[in-house]
Amino acid sequence: MTNISSVASKSEWAASLEAALHNAERAEELLSYAGDQLSEAERKVAGSYYTPVDVARHFWSEYCLRSGIFTAKAAQELLQKYHFIEPAAGAGVLFFSLLDQMSKKGADVSSIAGIHTTFVDVNASALEFIRGEISKIERRFKLAFKNVSYIH
Repeated sequence: MTNISSVASKSEWAASLEAALHNAERAEELLSYAGDQLSEAERKVAGSYYTPVDVARHFWSEYCLRSGIFTAKAAQELLQKYHFIEPAAGAGVLFFSLLDQMSKKGADVSSIAGIHTTFVDVNASALEFIRGEISKIERRFKLAFKNVSYIH
């Protein structure tokens, strides 16, 4: 079981999740113009939109509030109970925001890394971006997100 117990490690973990979240937000805007969508009008016609970090945070905050997820135990139970599917995943802002929210609720690292998630997107570059951000976290903290899959 991976456990981050020292204050420095906890702050490094929080900083890594925060970095992944903001990297994803920056990438989502760029990825929404990938392929043939070169103009704002073409992007809108294709239905390609990015999710700002503040919107994703608000979503998960409201979800936790309405679902009674206030403790580490409740956060860990949520992560173990469900398989999260993110259609039109983009760069994964909703996913990284969920990890951040669960961490702030006190969920341990092994519960967070054990999340069952499937990312779906027509943009292969978006999926590769998510894979790369997850790999950075895995290498830095010597853990594995074994239950994550990607569908292009």
